[in-house]
Amino acid sequence: ARRSLGTSVVTLPRPSFRDVFLAVQGEQAELGILPIENSTAGTISETYDRLLDSGLRIIKEVYLPIEHCLLVLPGTEPSDVKVVSSHPQALAQCRSLIEKRGFLAQAVQDTAGAARWLATEGTKKDGALASSLAAELYGLKIAIKGAQDEAANTTRFIVVERDNAATSLSRADQEPLGLLKTSLAFEVGHTPGALYKVLSLFAAAGLNLTKLESRPIPERTWEYRFYLDFDGDVNDSPVIDALAKARSVVTKLNIFGSYPSARDL
Repeated sequence: ARRSLGTSVVTLPRPSFRDVFLAVQGEQAELGILPIENSTAGTISETYDRLLDSGLRIIKEVYLPIEHCLLVLPGTEPSDVKVVSSHPQALAQCRSLIEKRGFLAQAVQDTAGAARWLATEGTKKDGALASSLAAELYGLKIAIKGAQDEAANTTRFIVVERDNAATSLSRADQEPLGLLKTSLAFEVGHTPGALYKVLSLFAAAGLNLTKLESRPIPERTWEYRFYLDFDGDVNDSPVIDALAKARSVVTKLNIFGSYPSARDL
């Protein structure tokens, strides 16, 4: 939140991704910040699934380098630890350490929550994978710094707001704008060449695709929804033309928004 909105931002913590969406939809919060993709563990599916029918739009993205630390109680050594707790994504990003040390991995709601539990209820056999800031806040010892598998481990976060909101993060506040990115989801019929027909429209418009992801459609067995990111603005003529043609080919199309690309900031 501080990296994308500034140090003066007032935060409203929520225990789950669902609760973040509900807080924005219910106007308890102007904006929501959610992780959507990690460079090591891949797509964070729940964010995509909840974004689909949320009525929220993406207005910004931020790339945040992630450094996980193995946190322990003061006076504890890594060899004392038997069980390590963290968010499932953090556990996935630190798989090598967990396997090498023979830790039992225990999934919890979030990394900071794991640190807080360790500080209040943990024993010397417990550890938590969280940030150095969490160690500072909860008086924990950093036993291992840089516990993630990949040194360049980075998470992509999105900032969302209500689609009918008078944005508190307008384009005028985001200088320089640079390159814009558009995110959308679409469905096609279960017929040969259906996906190719859609993608060829974007290629013909000269649009650079930066992500293509398929996710199962729960109510239709073995059918898939496609999530797509490309460089461009929904207000640009080539994009308007490509989307108009795509609507005649797809069975469903959801546009999540156009926003400044973090690669260009």
